[in-house]
Amino acid sequence: MSKLRPSYFVALLAIIAFVAGYFTIIKKQKNVYLKLEEEYKNLTVDVSKARAVAERKNQAMREYWLVTKRWEKANQMLPKQGNIPDILRDINKLAGAAGVKINLFKPKAPMPKEKYTEIPLDIEVSGTYHEIARFLAYLNNMERIVNVSSIDLTPGKEETWGLKAKMSAIAYVGQGGVKHEKGTKKKRRRR
Repeated sequence: MSKLRPSYFVALLAIIAFVAGYFTIIKKQKNVYLKLEEEYKNLTVDVSKARAVAERKNQAMREYWLVTKRWEKANQMLPKQGNIPDILRDINKLAGAAGVKINLFKPKAPMPKEKYTEIPLDIEVSGTYHEIARFLAYLNNMERIVNVSSIDLTPGKEETWGLKAKMSAIAYVGQGGVKHEKGTKKKRRRR
């Protein structure tokens, strides 16, 4: 046999070292790399899911805020207590703003329903046609729910363009009752 040249010998050793290194070191590293790549993909999916949950949380918080605001508005429209003096005060303010004069404000006995209570009101106001219409618009836009079920317009007794409006209205109160404030007298205890 002939002698191998040293350069072939070095090349052969390099090939053997490369093949041995590939199967011992690089193959193991490739397996580790594939496992890390798979783990990276799984973590990327988890992060995407977490971001989606975070976005849904923000959306849910916005929806919760809107529902809370609607609930607060509904509680203003249908308060838990129906103090007759408060209703009279509110209607009196509206009458003053509309320019009508209240001639009669007569609350009737509350009528409890399943989830609310109706407080019937007889109201008589006097003013011009436009003032009465403005008063009705103000009643319609009150914070609490007040419905005018009937209205009767008659000419006023004065020589002006005035009218009298007799109306039946209903103020609504949520569950919680109606308070008639008659006074703040306290009973004394006998000692």
